[in-house]
Amino acid sequence: MIEKKYKRTSLRSPMKSQFIYSWDKKVQRSRTFNISQGGVLLESIPNIKVGDVIPIMMELPKIPIFPTLTEKYIFNLDPLQFNREIIRLQIEIVRIHEGPISFDQSIVPQMGGKFFKSSDTLVQDINDYVGCYKKNVVYLLNLIADLGQGKKHMPLLSHIANLLGYQIKDSISLLRQKVLHDYQSLEDS
Repeated sequence: MIEKKYKRTSLRSPMKSQFIYSWDKKVQRSRTFNISQGGVLLESIPNIKVGDVIPIMMELPKIPIFPTLTEKYIFNLDPLQFNREIIRLQIEIVRIHEGPISFDQSIVPQMGGKFFKSSDTLVQDINDYVGCYKKNVVYLLNLIADLGQGKKHMPLLSHIANLLGYQIKDSISLLRQKVLHDYQSLEDS
């Protein structure tokens, strides 16, 4: 058996959102790429170095678990109308690098930060978000697999992909690759 060289310490989930931060006596805005039980991957911020601790504020969307809902209810969902919790936290920057934010996108400057002195409530809220996202990704992968078996779920698949932030304009094959890539980040081992 081949042993993995790198084992993720926390499950991570895509979270393409914005956040605000305070640095050098200024409040500014930037983007998040993903969140995990241990930290967050952000668009790089100028004049920040590894070891810096910065306060940030961001939205944590409350996404429902789609497999527990009826199709009619799912079709009435709008991602802009999801409840959101505004969370305030501090992160310690642990790495700065340039890389793709997804396996098929261009290179962007990024920084990874771990949560610094976060509360148990905050950690639980993030765990809930990541766990919910995982269930929804599995559901989406099952819908994609059902297409190959001749089942007609394309409208539902398209809507759920949109709710989770995936671009459905891509081919189903590319969509499957993106979703599978994200699922692998959500696996326990």
